[in-house]
Amino acid sequence: MKKVLFKKRFSAIILAGFLIVTILGFIPSSKQIVWSTQTPQSGSSATGEVIKMRNPVIRSGAVIILKNPVGTVVPTSVQKSNPSIQLLQTSTPMPVIPPVIWQVTPTLGRAVEVIPTGVNVPKPAYDCNVQVNSPYWYQQFAPGEDFDFDVTITNTGTEAWNTDIDVMQYTGWRMEIEGKYLYDLDKDYDSAQIVLPGQSIRWKIRMEAPKEKTTEDDKYYTTYSLVKGTDYDNSRFCPFSLYIYVPHK
Repeated sequence: MKKVLFKKRFSAIILAGFLIVTILGFIPSSKQIVWSTQTPQSGSSATGEVIKMRNPVIRSGAVIILKNPVGTVVPTSVQKSNPSIQLLQTSTPMPVIPPVIWQVTPTLGRAVEVIPTGVNVPKPAYDCNVQVNSPYWYQQFAPGEDFDFDVTITNTGTEAWNTDIDVMQYTGWRMEIEGKYLYDLDKDYDSAQIVLPGQSIRWKIRMEAPKEKTTEDDKYYTTYSLVKGTDYDNSRFCPFSLYIYVPHK
């Protein structure tokens, strides 16, 4: 009976020792735990630090990677085959700027309307165009020198010029040799002249340059106009002038 109990205890001790040796075989001879800290790049989803324990605890070859609650677990196979792997940073999308569209500003009010001359504007009854034949613009004369004031006058109105049209000097220096201020338009013709619309008549008068210096720049002018009838102030039309230069020493 004692032999049977001894054999059972011996067998249990041997089995326990075998189990202990078996379990101890899975424990590595050198235990070195390496902790590494990896700070994720800006823009990644991880906000904390990733902690790796590289020495295996289980002999099967698996590697346990510890991470903080918001970290990312990277498999061991990826770390070994691609050690330079990095977390990609998501770029901020550029804002979409709409294209600029230029619009023509509408013109307010009515546009400027150009009315051709002679279409809607009636011609006046009495009007003229004057061409000065002599003297030319600020022609030079000696003090007291005689010259002709010669002009060609064209009737551009709608009414004919009869014998009631005269030439009157009304401003400037009096330089006529005859000393008058009112002259007949046809004074140089043997018979009365009627100037119809579109026709011209030549008129001239003998004049004398001022003998005395009466201006600072030695420049002189005189202006004439045509008059109809005897109402000289209200019936005056078609002014024309002469300009001369008379230097005085």
